[in-house]
Amino acid sequence: SSTPPEIAINSPENPQITTDIDKIVGLSHQEMHKLTTYSSLGTVRSKASKGKSITTQDGSTYRYNKDSKVLKWVKD
Repeated sequence: SSTPPEIAINSPENPQITTDIDKIVGLSHQEMHKLTTYSSLGTVRSKASKGKSITTQDGSTYRYNKDSKVLKWVKD
């Protein structure tokens, strides 16, 4: 039986893999509202509080990250 290879996070071979939550880039409710067809900012806030995702006009899907260090809409 062979042993599976180990995957090293943040190794020279995988520099893009990170676990640093401070590097998460997201959108505020106001920025998200501008990318949607919703007439109300309240709709965006409501979807965030219910954990629902939003699909923007360009077809991208975002979800609200409720982590206290993030609290932003992030692309799925």
